Amino acid sequence: MNKTVLIAGSLAILAIVALSAYFLLSGGRTGEGVLGGFVSGPGPDERPRSMLLTIWRSTGSIKYTREFKANGSLIDSYDSAPAAPLGGRWMIVNPLLETALPVPAESLDSTVIKIMFDTGDVFYFGVDALSETELRLKNLSGNGNTLRYSKMK
Repeated sequence: MNKTVLIAGSLAILAIVALSAYFLLSGGRTGEGVLGGFVSGPGPDERPRSMLLTIWRSTGSIKYTREFKANGSLIDSYDSAPAAPLGGRWMIVNPLLETALPVPAESLDSTVIKIMFDTGDVFYFGVDALSETELRLKNLSGNGNTLRYSKMK
């Protein structure tokens, strides 16, 4: 009987270690979208994510830039002031899985980006246009205004 208990206990520990390793290696992702270039579950296509990875300058205020990085970080700066950028995280999400999305997910026919700023604010944007030189983001969390950007580099 002691041998059976030892084997059962060893298997339970092995299962816990395997699940813990999977969770750590997957970054704790739960199938909600693409974060920093890592696909976490059934996700959107790769093209929008890779095209976002650059610095975009606002066409409404040329002093304002937004940088999407491959590791999932985001930097908003005004007048290229490194002392006061607003940072956060970004990911492409499946709108049907987002419980906090402020608009009906069924009404969306574009890629949806979720931005979580270090301040705790969360915003959703629909990608209205994305090319090698232009980015248009519709603010789904606010008044529905469209932010327009041109590619810097």
